[in-house]
Amino acid sequence: QLSASSLAAFADVESFMASLDGVEGPELTAHARTSRSFFGPAELEAILMAASGLDDAPAASVIVAELAPGLLGRPTVDDALFELLGHRELGATAALILGGSGDAAILDRLADSVGDKDALASKRASLAIDIFLSGDGR
Repeated sequence: QLSASSLAAFADVESFMASLDGVEGPELTAHARTSRSFFGPAELEAILMAASGLDDAPAASVIVAELAPGLLGRPTVDDALFELLGHRELGATAALILGGSGDAAILDRLADSVGDKDALASKRASLAIDIFLSGDGR
């Protein structure tokens, strides 16, 4: 049961993003999970895009990990996750999500990313392929 002040955080995307300030750990995870009940795919996508730009990398990682799997297949989300492969702090999260997708088109795109000029992105793409092929991400 959410209080009236807690419900205000889910009024719109801006309110949700503002409500993340100072929230961490299990409370942040619960907050992200609750957002899936209040927002539709377009709003969740907007939250995901905003989260990937947060200065607080651990918070961004939690938001990406909680929201992105349910949004895979949306071109903007897929592109953002591939862009994140080279991100020092969020790339491993993106690799886990992409590797766990079970989507052959994503596997093909990951294969194309191996050997990319960005060495970190290439390593993460390889990791995602390993996860995909092992079935550990599902």
